[in-house]
Amino acid sequence: MTVSTEAAAAGVAAKPDPALILLGRDEKGKAHASWFATGEAALARQAAKTMGMAAMPIANEEVRDIAGGLPQGKLFASGRAFVPFVKGTTYDALAKHLPAGSEPVAKKKAAASAGASAVGSAGGNRSGGTGAGSGHSAPPRPDDWSKLKPGHGVLASLDPDDGWWPAVVREDKGDGLFVLAWAEWPEWDLFLRRREQIALVHPKFVGQPSTEAEE
Repeated sequence: MTVSTEAAAAGVAAKPDPALILLGRDEKGKAHASWFATGEAALARQAAKTMGMAAMPIANEEVRDIAGGLPQGKLFASGRAFVPFVKGTTYDALAKHLPAGSEPVAKKKAAASAGASAVGSAGGNRSGGTGAGSGHSAPPRPDDWSKLKPGHGVLASLDPDDGWWPAVVREDKGDGLFVLAWAEWPEWDLFLRRREQIALVHPKFVGQPSTEAEE
């Protein structure tokens, strides 16, 4: 991949090229797919094995074109990967490039790593109600950041470009620092966020129709 002189002069980091796609369906049949760069390919392949997903090299222009419209995946120290929901038509277009009879079904335990259905159903910014659809009542939601305490349902971000996801406050470390857990991925490691890095769910929010429904 080349970078324009103007971009280089401006110090703009080049976006990595997709090299590998992870795809599969979770235990509910929901389609997931995302791409990973060359430097992530080995770890992404290992994550695919852990999660019961397929690892597809981007070997032709048709797959490359589809990859250009997929979200970029993320790798975690746990050995799993974040592989978001995609439309059924997108998944089907990819799956036809898999060897016959090799379409994967994500392992039930690891499926949460692909992206929880309650999170994905919250809409474009993924700001769904914490714990909605999980079979459990939603944790209490504070109406002010000064009231944050363990047990509260909030929103946190994986990175600035990825939107906001339901989380639960596990511990108040003091000085505005909190330990959080992902609401739909309890097996993932706990993580730290400062108060100003935490978003609140409206206390009366009860969910909304999905804008990412499969076709």
